[in-house]
Amino acid sequence: MVPDTLDTTVPTALLVIDMQEGFAARDVALRRLAVDIAEHVYAHVDDYVLLAASRFRNVPGSLYHRLISQDMTTDAELRLLPELASIPFDIVVDTCSYSSLTDELLGRLRAAGVERLVVVGADTDQCVLATVLAAFDAGIEPIVRIDLCRSAAGADPHEAGLIALRRAIGEERVIDRDAQLTHS
Repeated sequence: MVPDTLDTTVPTALLVIDMQEGFAARDVALRRLAVDIAEHVYAHVDDYVLLAASRFRNVPGSLYHRLISQDMTTDAELRLLPELASIPFDIVVDTCSYSSLTDELLGRLRAAGVERLVVVGADTDQCVLATVLAAFDAGIEPIVRIDLCRSAAGADPHEAGLIALRRAIGEERVIDRDAQLTHS
């Protein structure tokens, strides 16, 4: 059962995944999603003890670079979308894997006493999924905001990612409205 509210007395961080120019060039809907994420952040900034963002940097020679794609290597492609520019992120990490939970980010989350991580961004079926599973394995309760995630490959991969997330972390941690992040 999905709760009406989540206890915001639990130290919670927000992680915005891969909302960068290179991905928006392929999926223009990311710009609208960035606006929605920014609106959420400003409406709930006091609910978070730490604001984080990640950028996918495709490292030449990596398996992703060799097998999947050779883009996301330039500074222009890595630049966070301007719709998110005014958010006062405490940390922005670059990652060269599907998971955004780098050692550096995990260290900052632990130093801030974070027990819960709200995850938003792209792609639900890839980087969001991998990051959420990594957070779960690290002992940090992940929460996925459905309305603040998407998959560039479309609705079917997005839904497939949500199915996997619900199975992996529980239905009550995959939510779709701000009301669920208000004080209890």
